Amino acid sequence: MTVTRARQWTTRTAARDAAEVGTAAHVRPARAVGKARRWWEVALPPNPEKRDAEVFLLLYTPVWMAMAAAVMVTGLAARWGDLELNVFGTVMHLGVLLGLVYYRPTAGHATPVGDRYGTKIYLWILLFAYAGNAFCTKYFYEVLGMSYGFRVATYWNDVPAFLYNVTVAYFGSYYVLVNAALRLGRRAARALAGGSASARRAIYAAVYVGASLATALLETLLNANPFIQDLFCYEHYGFMLWFGTVMYGTYFALAAWIWLRMAEQPGEQASWAYVVGSFACAFALMMLSNEVFKHGLAPYFVEVWPGRVGLHTVGESCLQPSSWSLYA
Repeated sequence: MTVTRARQWTTRTAARDAAEVGTAAHVRPARAVGKARRWWEVALPPNPEKRDAEVFLLLYTPVWMAMAAAVMVTGLAARWGDLELNVFGTVMHLGVLLGLVYYRPTAGHATPVGDRYGTKIYLWILLFAYAGNAFCTKYFYEVLGMSYGFRVATYWNDVPAFLYNVTVAYFGSYYVLVNAALRLGRRAARALAGGSASARRAIYAAVYVGASLATALLETLLNANPFIQDLFCYEHYGFMLWFGTVMYGTYFALAAWIWLRMAEQPGEQASWAYVVGSFACAFALMMLSNEVFKHGLAPYFVEVWPGRVGLHTVGESCLQPSSWSLYA
């Protein structure tokens, strides 16, 4: 039985490699078939529909980051109320929606909107962003001591409403960066491990875990910084850097295998049932992991505050007057 399974795994791997080589030759017929693809070609999926979606998200990442940085460092985010912040979040969200559905330079526009990969992965990201804010933020309040200081009055389940839309843009970028890292990691594992299947799996597993943790750590470093400490902070910043990274990184580890496998090869399509079902399964595991971190692990390192809601003003928590603002 073990030998049969090993042969099946080898056959599937060979078929995937052949599909990648065949796709590369189809996309660029002028290139010699045996020539190695450039790293950015390896980082993108062979399926044209999926590739268009990921290229758009890569192009959109510096756009929404510039928008977010502009309102943060100028002090506008601290001065704006519900109307301005909700308009801001909606604009960021609409950029993701329109780009994923209509940016199709390779795949074309013949496919109906409802059948496009961009439409389906948009729904996955939307569900992830909205459900994560609504049901996972409480664990960041209670375990990690997270606090928000925005001057808003509209909250959905104790989270500023505009953040739901902002998070759609965040998670769109995380989706494409994690996928790219895993594809490059898979290729590196094959190159470094030689003919050893166990070594190849070990290297890829390390890349998989590393990409998930790096994504979580990157968000913490970008958001929880002294420049916006009047809007966002953690009571135990050092604890967040290691424990919070593992806790948050678990979300990406549970989602990444779905992201990578969904319609990866040319001609593959993901059904709506698969999109919704895969998200439901991944999110159920995320919620289970939250309970494990909150009740099984965190009490060994820090005090957990059951029922804590991190909506405060400056001076009432870790929130402090900003030290860097064009209006300070």
